Amino acid sequence: MPSTPPPPRGPEACARCAARFPTCCRIAAENAECCFPLSGPEQAALRAYAGSGVVMIRQENTPLFLKSMRDLFPGEGAHVAAAFPPGGAHWRLALSQDGACVFLQPEGCTLPRDARPAYCRIFPFWVRGREIWHFAVRECQAQREQRGRSALQRCFGLSDADVLELYAALRQGWGLPPERECSSLT
Repeated sequence: MPSTPPPPRGPEACARCAARFPTCCRIAAENAECCFPLSGPEQAALRAYAGSGVVMIRQENTPLFLKSMRDLFPGEGAHVAAAFPPGGAHWRLALSQDGACVFLQPEGCTLPRDARPAYCRIFPFWVRGREIWHFAVRECQAQREQRGRSALQRCFGLSDADVLELYAALRQGWGLPPERECSSLT
């Protein structure tokens, strides 16, 4: 009796998505300034992996970028402003002319999973308080194939503890305090 194949894992779903759809690794030109920032350790890891290629660019902390950061961290405007001061700048991934991450190829991301920025590894998941949820991304092949957050997490091989750890690392890398120190969050 044939067994049922296991559900596709995130990386395989991402590779199928990269070959057919816009993917979460591509951003519209008018939104490029909203691309997530890179922490110092992420910058070092990308430089070590990519060598002399242009994989990051310096981006001004524009009003649109700052708004997108405040949207990611509601109620933490002061923390966002301290980490990303208006008029300052941050490093972000470089994009190709079509808005794709420079590491995106038809087979998916060319970066080893452990070399990817925390935001790439945690996406499409996010945390508010201690509650894990996921962004609803119409183009996400994994979301088309999996129903519900738990199934989607299994698809990406991420436990609740993994998501919480990635989120904590992302906050720390971006210069934001741990959530427990944010009195406006519950």
